Amino acid sequence: MLARLQAAHYVEGRRIADRNVLMALAEELGLEPQAFQQALEQVDGEVTQQSGVLAIGVAFSARFVASGRATPG
Repeated sequence: MLARLQAAHYVEGRRIADRNVLMALAEELGLEPQAFQQALEQVDGEVTQQSGVLAIGVAFSARFVASGRATPG
C-alpha cells in the first residue's frame, strides 16, 4: 500500500489525503472496500490529534491495512 500511495502522490499527482482517492487505490490493490473503509475511520485523525500538525494523508501513509484492520507500519 505504501508504494502505491507514493506512486499515486509523486508520480501521478493524485491527492492521497482525499478519501475517494484512498478508496480507489485500496480497491485497485484488491483490498475489501468495506473493511478498508472501517480501518480508515479507526485511524482517521489519530496522528493529527497527537501532533496537531500532520494531515490525514500522512497519517494514513504510516499504516498498512490488513485483514480488515489497521496495523502499525
